[in-house]
Amino acid sequence: YTPWFSKIDAGGKTEIVSNLKGKYSVAENALPDFDLKMTVRKGYLDYDKAPATLQNLYIDFNTKLPRLNMDSLLVNIDSLYFDMGKTYLASSFHLKGLNKMFIQSKRFPI
Repeated sequence: YTPWFSKIDAGGKTEIVSNLKGKYSVAENALPDFDLKMTVRKGYLDYDKAPATLQNLYIDFNTKLPRLNMDSLLVNIDSLYFDMGKTYLASSFHLKGLNKMFIQSKRFPI
């Protein structure tokens, strides 16, 4: 816990779902798959020293790690949106793999 954390007000609806599915066996070289999904709706974040409140936060995020293999890592932020004062951010981000990485990111006009 740090003192600045007590100066943050945050809220909204968040849902997080995680799965670890499959068999783990060193002898059979078997590893499970890992999935994580997070959604945020009507989120906000306010810090007493910030010039504006981050509001209308909307996130659709999911990641997959087949066989716990980092080269197969998939990260998708299909939707990221928020308002802050008179400005906003609307974007998406997709990443595949780490050694031979593929990244696609967009900022959308509203």
